[in-house]
Amino acid sequence: MDLFSKTIMGGIILYFAFVIATSADIGGGNGFGFLDSIFGSKKIVFFSKDIGPIGSVKPARRIFNLGGDEGINLSAGGKEKRTAIKEIDEMKITHSLFSSQTRTVDFETPGEYKAILIEFNLNATYHSMGDLIINVDNTTIYQSKKKNVRVSFEIPEDIINSSKSHIITINADKSKNIIGKTEYIIKNFRINALKDASEISFPIPLENYEIEGWHQGTIDFVAEEAVRNSPLQIIINNNIIYNQKPLPLEKYELSFSNLQAQMMPKENKIVFSTKTDSSYVLKNIHLSVKYYDTDTISDKMYSFYLDDDDIKTIKKNNVKLNFTIDEITMKRPIKITVNNFTTQVHVYSPQEYTVPLNVSLFLTGMNRISIETNGAYKIGRLNICLDEE
Repeated sequence: MDLFSKTIMGGIILYFAFVIATSADIGGGNGFGFLDSIFGSKKIVFFSKDIGPIGSVKPARRIFNLGGDEGINLSAGGKEKRTAIKEIDEMKITHSLFSSQTRTVDFETPGEYKAILIEFNLNATYHSMGDLIINVDNTTIYQSKKKNVRVSFEIPEDIINSSKSHIITINADKSKNIIGKTEYIIKNFRINALKDASEISFPIPLENYEIEGWHQGTIDFVAEEAVRNSPLQIIINNNIIYNQKPLPLEKYELSFSNLQAQMMPKENKIVFSTKTDSSYVLKNIHLSVKYYDTDTISDKMYSFYLDDDDIKTIKKNNVKLNFTIDEITMKRPIKITVNNFTTQVHVYSPQEYTVPLNVSLFLTGMNRISIETNGAYKIGRLNICLDEE
């Protein structure tokens, strides 16, 4: 046989050796045992399968009819009104030689306001005391030792405009008498938004499954009348999602994401508002929440065979189950059962997940694995293998 023929024959033999190696039923039918020994890998796989899609969803929606048949009338000539952003009935602020007490209050700027006020009743309980100090975002905006008064002051506009979220810190300064004590009792503490507007609000209670399966929100309305000096604002949970001057006798439909509205389970509020120089009469107002839902449990079942040698190997090592989540349509827990062992995996993002397995749950002969969920996923490869590096 000449050199060329030997080369061809050698290539054919290597090809068939590779095919036999990759299709060999070694380690519970995974077919990798031979290659593992060639390349020096310690990984032994007892079950391996590309799972694919599991679970399905159906589109659903809930419609809120706002304002009923009469609609909403935001009439001109409204008055200034206070709307509480934060309310605390009572708090104690102290400072002494040995201790101090500070209170922190956070709040978010509302979607519509003329001014933001801090208002409270101040009661001082000691004659020798220091000042009461109030900071907003690390800037001192109030410092006084007044006793038994009603306090009301505006937070400077530049502080309010610097950020949507704010932190108020309330503390007491030390007494001029080194052994004296400063103590204030603050009652009826309110952070109020002063509004020069006409507004109507509605509660919007949503369920967990509506938020989890959120697809889109839509508001539609007809502006029957409009005095358009200032915009009509539609505000959800202090987030402005509409700020325009709608034309009379026109139908409007606007869509928004939950990133814009930040709706949550149970308590939400939608506000229709305009300034007192304008008026809008709105009819046929509907808030539609579109979401994906499912009321079925989807499952897949597989079996794999383990011989006595596999069981011996398992008992000498740690075993784990790995699977990858490639796509998520609806987040719900995934229940995985291996023989008589069941666990729930809470899936948060597309990535690889690992479940440690007790060696005692495996059987000589046929073993079964099932995957159940009432969510919807595309699952990549799932395998059961030795937990070895």
